[in-house]
Amino acid sequence: MPKQSPNTTNSLSVDAWLKSIKQLSAKATRAEKTIAKKSDRFIVYRLFEDAGRFSQINLYETKFGKGGSVNIGKPIKRKKIEKSKVPNTIMNPEDKFVLDIYERIVKKNSYANLLEGTFGYILIKKMIETGRAYYKREQSPLHFTQNQEMLKFHFKDEEDDSVKLELDIDEHMHLVYTEPMLLINTKNGEVTELDCTIERSIIRKLLECPAVPKSRKSDLFINLQRELPSIYIDEPDMAESNQIKDVTPTVIFTIKQNKNDNRNYASVTFRYKDETVHYLPREK
Repeated sequence: MPKQSPNTTNSLSVDAWLKSIKQLSAKATRAEKTIAKKSDRFIVYRLFEDAGRFSQINLYETKFGKGGSVNIGKPIKRKKIEKSKVPNTIMNPEDKFVLDIYERIVKKNSYANLLEGTFGYILIKKMIETGRAYYKREQSPLHFTQNQEMLKFHFKDEEDDSVKLELDIDEHMHLVYTEPMLLINTKNGEVTELDCTIERSIIRKLLECPAVPKSRKSDLFINLQRELPSIYIDEPDMAESNQIKDVTPTVIFTIKQNKNDNRNYASVTFRYKDETVHYLPREK
């Protein structure tokens, strides 16, 4: 009997392997269809905001609509979740894991802290992994992105000639104080981990920054960079311009002697009613 070449043997092995993959795939597909027929109802998780931050998770018992979209469904009461009375007929193994974490957080803290810290992160992650976690009543499920983002701040100009320190994110982006922190894009359902080493309490305190006059923006920026060098803040324009019309300034010319080197230094000040501009010639 002639010997088969190594290439022929390898081809036969690959063909057998591919055939086994097809068989397993077909078996899994049949199992999925069977499950769909037996249990046409399932749990969906919907995230809501409370006081401007994500902290509320509502569970719904629902099913697919005629067009393949997910119906809103019937709310599952919190008491059922707390007492582990959610019907097994609508739960998958991953749902049981999610609800176990849910119960642990509620017992240890409260509903207000569901989406905070390490356990909050695990809860969101496991909900998203079910493929049935949504923002409010949206139809597209939430999903994680592969990249990490850096948390950035900037100064926003207000109408009353003041500025406020804010997160440098779009209006449809929301910060979640998990560990690590997350950004949820409510427009496209993307969830992104943040690369941030600053404590959540400090982030909260930064966002409580009151409105400050534009004239103090540069000082505020310098002080924040000194105290929190790891934070990223868009550098403001250090030279602010103020147009003063129909006012003739008073010019003050000053000469001072430096006792250390016995040299004289000159400065000029222009005084306009409520504004003063200092000019110090730079050494060449």
